[in-house]
Amino acid sequence: MSLGGTMDRLQNKLRLVRSQSMGVGVGQGGGQGDNKVVSRTEQRTDRDGRATQIVLLDDRRLELVVQPRLYAGELLDLVASQCGLREKEYFGLAVVDDAGHYTWLQLDRKVLDHDLPRKPQTLTVHFLVKFFIESISHLAENQTVELFYLQARSLIWRGLLEVEADIVFQLASLGLQAGSGDFVDELTTRSLLKKTTLLPTYVLKEQPSHTYCEDQVIEHYKKTSGQTRGQALVNYMTIVESMPTYGVHYFEVYDKRSSPWWLGLSCKGIAQYKHSDRKVPVRVFQWKQLENLYFRDKKFSIEV
Repeated sequence: MSLGGTMDRLQNKLRLVRSQSMGVGVGQGGGQGDNKVVSRTEQRTDRDGRATQIVLLDDRRLELVVQPRLYAGELLDLVASQCGLREKEYFGLAVVDDAGHYTWLQLDRKVLDHDLPRKPQTLTVHFLVKFFIESISHLAENQTVELFYLQARSLIWRGLLEVEADIVFQLASLGLQAGSGDFVDELTTRSLLKKTTLLPTYVLKEQPSHTYCEDQVIEHYKKTSGQTRGQALVNYMTIVESMPTYGVHYFEVYDKRSSPWWLGLSCKGIAQYKHSDRKVPVRVFQWKQLENLYFRDKKFSIEV
């Protein structure tokens, strides 16, 4: 059977819904009206497949039954098609293991051949940016920029990207400019901030009050007037890309003395961090410096 035939069959079994939970995405609301969540009893089942929900970066969910012969690469093609995405090489599919860590699906391997969580019965797969780049200026498609932006917002909202409060306020104003246009009045802005995922909980807890945080965003928001959505997205990402921890995949490792460290993999290379500080690396190995990478089981070594 050709890939096109496989895709056609999958398209016929696909349903698009909006989740009530935030998950990985950065949804704009609670998912009311026609965007209802399909209950477990309504979900389709298949004797030889597994019911699956794919969480998109805008918090929508694709529902389908993954067949035993379906490769992860074919599933990624399907998701890219639904998102209107051409530059799919920057993205991947991941599942969350029992320890709460993301595990990437190998595109040349069948989805159900991976070591997947057995519960709940419906498998949840996350569509995410896997390969970060130094600047979104290298991207060719607006849709790709949009998805990088959505993931950056999600990382900040969930506290996975550490950002100082004053920068969060500035980013929130750019998010409002991108999503709602120019500043109208304070009442409208406060209402928008309560409905969107622009002010993470950890920032709200650190500041004197919610009103204080809203006041700070409003001051920045007034200054963004006149920016188009595209300009606001670019300005948002320019700030995010300047952060030392953005685009770094962290892995906890131990040396020969059983001391814990962090290894950070990024588009720039491999960095070593103290376990108490993931912002400032102890040393950085640029990719061009590395002659060989070796790993076996839980042992990992680098030749420079």
